Amino acid sequence: MGRIIPYGEEQTLSAVTVCREEVSHVSSTIELRAFMGLSDTFRERNWSNPKEVVVPGELSGTELLALLDLTENMVEVVFVNGKAYTPPLAVVTGGDRVALAPPGVPGPYRVLLGFKEMG
Repeated sequence: MGRIIPYGEEQTLSAVTVCREEVSHVSSTIELRAFMGLSDTFRERNWSNPKEVVVPGELSGTELLALLDLTENMVEVVFVNGKAYTPPLAVVTGGDRVALAPPGVPGPYRVLLGFKEMG
């Protein structure tokens, strides 16, 4: 990760240098899963499920859908690391586990998945 420092050289690193090195190694991909009818869309596009998606930094759920060429009316909920959000409120960054759920998820599953009050 860092460079090798020859014996006798100063061996102190600034916190900024260490922080920059750590940030540069953060994953820029997400693991994306699709449920119900959206899994059909993934199959039609010959995408794996889950699909690894490269993301350019931090994205809103709406921006992620645009990147995937999915319309907002196709996705009711974006799960980010297990928490449910509407697409405009979701924030996705590299390393996240993301799942998309379409409108029409049956009532009992809405409660179990944690988005009964959404939509």
